[in-house]
Amino acid sequence: MEKWRYAEAAMRFEAALSILLFEIPNVDLLPRLALAYYLAGNREKAGESLAKTELSLLAQIGVIGCIDTNPGFFLSRDGTTRISDKYVEEMEDRMCSAFFEGIGGPPPSEMVIMLADHIKYFFEVKKTVASRSD
Repeated sequence: MEKWRYAEAAMRFEAALSILLFEIPNVDLLPRLALAYYLAGNREKAGESLAKTELSLLAQIGVIGCIDTNPGFFLSRDGTTRISDKYVEEMEDRMCSAFFEGIGGPPPSEMVIMLADHIKYFFEVKKTVASRSD
């Protein structure tokens, strides 16, 4: 992100995210989008991007899972109750079909290691947004 061009960076990250290259939301771009929105002064959109990142990371490491029902899927922490979250429906649409088509990735223990840098960056951005939003 070029300094002082955060709104433009946010627009470009949004455009990149709209290209559905991956069935699972892009945990590389979403935190960067959150930071760009925050630095551009849009805390609401920053929080939205962080929430989507967190849901995606939790699903990828196995903390929450996709439950197959008829006629669709839902995300759950306990295997029976649908997660109540503002962004969960959008995330279910993208993530759950990917997991059930066998492209969800390696086992959760390996996924944590593979996603370690993404998890660390997510928490750095979350801390930045939280610490400066007072």
